[in-house]
Amino acid sequence: MYKIITASSDNYITNKYIDNFRVTDANAGSAGTLDLFKLYNESFSTDDSLVELSRLLLKFDLGDIRELNQKKCSINHPSFNVTLKLFDVYGGQTTPSGFHVRLYPLSQSFDEGRGRDIVKYRDLGSSNFITASILNGNINMWNSLGANASGVLNDENIDIISTGDLEDGEGEVNLYKDVYFKTGKEDLEIDVTKIISGTISGLIPDCGFRVSFSPDIESDNSTYFVKRFFSRNAQNPTKRPQLIVKYDDSIQDYHKSMNFNVSGSLFLNNIVNGEYKNILSGSTTNPGTLEEVSGDDCILLKVFTGSYEKYITGSSYSLGEIKYKGVYSSSFLIEKYDDLLVDHINNSGSIKFTTVWTDLSEKTFYHSGSFTVYDNNISSFSNSNRRLVISITNLKKEYLKNSIARFRVFVENVDKIVRYVKIPKEKDSEIFYNMKYAVIDVDTNQYIIPFDKNGRSTHLSVDSDGMYFDIDTSSLPPKRIYKIAFLLSDIGEERIFTKTASTFRVI
Repeated sequence: MYKIITASSDNYITNKYIDNFRVTDANAGSAGTLDLFKLYNESFSTDDSLVELSRLLLKFDLGDIRELNQKKCSINHPSFNVTLKLFDVYGGQTTPSGFHVRLYPLSQSFDEGRGRDIVKYRDLGSSNFITASILNGNINMWNSLGANASGVLNDENIDIISTGDLEDGEGEVNLYKDVYFKTGKEDLEIDVTKIISGTISGLIPDCGFRVSFSPDIESDNSTYFVKRFFSRNAQNPTKRPQLIVKYDDSIQDYHKSMNFNVSGSLFLNNIVNGEYKNILSGSTTNPGTLEEVSGDDCILLKVFTGSYEKYITGSSYSLGEIKYKGVYSSSFLIEKYDDLLVDHINNSGSIKFTTVWTDLSEKTFYHSGSFTVYDNNISSFSNSNRRLVISITNLKKEYLKNSIARFRVFVENVDKIVRYVKIPKEKDSEIFYNMKYAVIDVDTNQYIIPFDKNGRSTHLSVDSDGMYFDIDTSSLPPKRIYKIAFLLSDIGEERIFTKTASTFRVI
């Protein structure tokens, strides 16, 4: 799953000189941009300081990640990843280059404010360079001007957290993150997985982030003006500050495409009245009562054909510590050169197997089915790619905001040899286990959800009906037209398919 969460509040605070006075009490919370700058000896100084600078404050509502951690994917799962992204604003202005930006988790909350004036900074309010927030009439000051009191996690009287022990066995670690800007025109992208995981676990205060130039930049004798990002008040909703949450929730079932000598997984679902429920089985410890079938090695799968049979245990499907109710899987391979199979394989190239799912004692029957195992695709040498046509079979014109939309994918191989039969036969889709999707804004041609080439958050799932994927429509700004693209590694070549007749909009 690839999920985008936009900022719930943001601001930038500054001690800039305007008309020979520092505007430390100014607020820019409703401005359309987040301006990061540092000036050295550029203005008349009345306080013996030659430095003027700004720092960015950002906050995101983590409610969806908390729900995710309870129901779908544990924050401790290896595939769980969170990135903070700010989009560059470049309009021909002078931009610094060759600098580092540093992100810290905030130790106290801030008010966004309603200030818009970024020329004279005449809009006063909290938050600003002096004040963090005003709560119930109480003014909460930064412990050091510009939210600059740094310390260890759980220290008192600090504004930003530099180090801490997150109880993950690593001991005390740095909680700040640095990113380098070579040209100064890049977007900001920082991995904040460790910070978000610590926040969801209750170890780090849920106060947001401070983004600023690195300490060596803030203290040197140079000017850096101005690195500008879109704020959450930007007119284009696709450019607002984002937390990008990625995790692998793809399920790849091999009922449709199992090969000899290659390990694959078979899945079993138990759905009761439209909801996934754990199978109920007779209790082995309390006869006459029912207990849920759940956990590791909790179910038995028998695979057989003729005199050949194989037993494999299955487990509840899980992502980290989160176990999915009513979903079970069993992984195995079938050896091509087994004495009981090899003659049949040499003659036909494939074998149909029967499957039976039972309890561990084989006394209680749950489900029976079948699948066919095919010989590996060995042929004369050819580098020609297949001509593939991709479509979405259940596409709707509109999808509701804040819903999970499931898309079914059908891939036709135009070059596939057609074997004619006398009775009607439904055509099967080609199955690919390395296929990814992306979502593109039709008007701007911008990738809103890009192909996750280094991870599996946009990987297609496979079940006994074919390929599919889910999109969380809260990630897509409404009232815009989108289309789906696909990425496939086919015979050593990376291929992108954009002409898939898959346009839709979110309402």
